[in-house]
Amino acid sequence: MPASVGIYDRAAAVIRRIYDSRIDSPSVLPMGEFFPEGARIAAAWRSIRAEALAVAADLNGVPGFHEIMQEQADISADDGHDWRLLLLKAYGVEIPENLAACGCRVACDCRGCS
Repeated sequence: MPASVGIYDRAAAVIRRIYDSRIDSPSVLPMGEFFPEGARIAAAWRSIRAEALAVAADLNGVPGFHEIMQEQADISADDGHDWRLLLLKAYGVEIPENLAACGCRVACDCRGCS
């Protein structure tokens, strides 16, 4: 193993200890306290998965990250990964066709449905 790998690993471990010493919460936060809607979303995971798979079936119809935000072109356009975003609501503006594609389960926070 090159010496630089050992140095990197040791430095990373030191930095990790510094970060860890400053975090005073558990690694897994209690859902009810920190994410009250989490139980409802967790219970609907099958519907959410089905919606995601339906959207993924037409992935070419979902714009690339760099097509939505040009500043992401360096990491999105040519990194060998297919970064795409299906925005439901951004800056207070709903995107009706995307909301329709995902139904109420995923879009519930955008449309206020239960």
